[in-house]
Amino acid sequence: MELVAFDLDGTLTDRDVFREFIVRIRPPMQRLAALADVGRYGLGLMDNAALKQSILRRWFRSGAERERTVEEAVAAAATSAFPEVIAWLRGYQRDGYPVVVATGSPRFLAQPVLERLGLEQLPLLATEASWDGDELSFRSCHGAAKLERLREAYPDTELGLVVSDSEVDRPAMAAARAWVMVSGGQRGGAEGSFPGAQP
Repeated sequence: MELVAFDLDGTLTDRDVFREFIVRIRPPMQRLAALADVGRYGLGLMDNAALKQSILRRWFRSGAERERTVEEAVAAAATSAFPEVIAWLRGYQRDGYPVVVATGSPRFLAQPVLERLGLEQLPLLATEASWDGDELSFRSCHGAAKLERLREAYPDTELGLVVSDSEVDRPAMAAARAWVMVSGGQRGGAEGSFPGAQP
């Protein structure tokens, strides 16, 4: 059976867990530095990978109250879940389709969100970020990198359906037999044909 891929932030949940993380970074001066990075990203001076690496490198090196920051961000994202979209995802599971959640958010934030949504058994492709004490190890799962990660993880499975809220997922959408854009938990634009994709 073909692979069904759902985005996380803005698709399964209303709130983006990485944004929720940024506004909770401690100490406050580090939060301001992260928000300055967001401003540079908004002006096109940084790409998504550079934005996340800059924020995470600083946070891993000197962030305060890390567990609390992560917990608060995860709670904020998980409480904004879209039950209709989660039910739609579960329907593909029941029908035997391989289902994966693919997100640009870091795994250390995305995995606990899935756990709170009761989706911890699902495979998760996420941005990988870890700190060894001196260096940040980073691998993106955003934009074209998401399609690359899907193909790498499922080399022998056709991409049947991609569900997302963002144009940034166009590379994966273009490679799939069908795609659906969601907004506010509702299905919007769609292209292609796949069982259960139409409202």
